[in-house]
Amino acid sequence: MCQGLSVFSPITMCHLIVEEFNLPSSFNYWKNYDVNFLSCCNTLYVLMLNEWEKSEGVAAEVAIATEMKIPIVYLES
Repeated sequence: MCQGLSVFSPITMCHLIVEEFNLPSSFNYWKNYDVNFLSCCNTLYVLMLNEWEKSEGVAAEVAIATEMKIPIVYLES
């Protein structure tokens, strides 16, 4: 965002919705939501936070982006 990019971050943008409405936080619940947003993206940026490679959601989003031929950029945290 600081570089003028339009950013969608599922965790930061949906966490309050999960908390407020007691929704599931599993990737399986949010998969269609993520696919819909990824289909509008021209790049997937993966922020490599501590243990990011253990995240089911990140792994699934990388797989989906790869299938959709969306370039993936890995960013050191």
